Amino acid sequence: MKTSKLALIDGYYKNPSEELVDLWLQTKGFLTLHNAYFWAWLEGRQQRAWRDIDVLGVDRDRLALVQVTTNLEPKTAEDVLKHFEIAKRFIARNPYYKWMTRGRRKWLIVACINPPRRWILERFLHDAKWKRIDVIAFETILTEINDFLGLVIQHSGIDGRIDNAVLHFYRNVKKHPLALEAD
Repeated sequence: MKTSKLALIDGYYKNPSEELVDLWLQTKGFLTLHNAYFWAWLEGRQQRAWRDIDVLGVDRDRLALVQVTTNLEPKTAEDVLKHFEIAKRFIARNPYYKWMTRGRRKWLIVACINPPRRWILERFLHDAKWKRIDVIAFETILTEINDFLGLVIQHSGIDGRIDNAVLHFYRNVKKHPLALEAD
């Protein structure tokens, strides 16, 4: 499978949830990039398809590849693993990112925002475990960065209205937490 050698470096965020996941990795000591777009020729397709790595993080020992998803239902652990394999191949070939792979363990993460029906989630978690993909609930990420974001809001002097889309999204999710859908 062919992939591009160059990509848009540190692209814009598609949505506030990706920016919060990026911040979460930064609070864990990772240097991060987001939305690295690249193309890949996929099996059975006549033309190349654009792909992206939502958040890419590197620390001393690990290379984190994160896919932020709002819906796991149409996806399988196999689909996600294929995406990560294509992304890893792209990173290894890209002169800007190649240094990140040397001597670092790969940490594959799916950040799930809207958990699917329980049986779909259980099947996905089971398959992902065998594929060595960590699935982290978005609420877990928010909990881990809650103190930091609370200080940002408190010290920003903003009372009531928040113009920053990420902080606005964060505050709304805190007010109306996402619930696991029952069968």
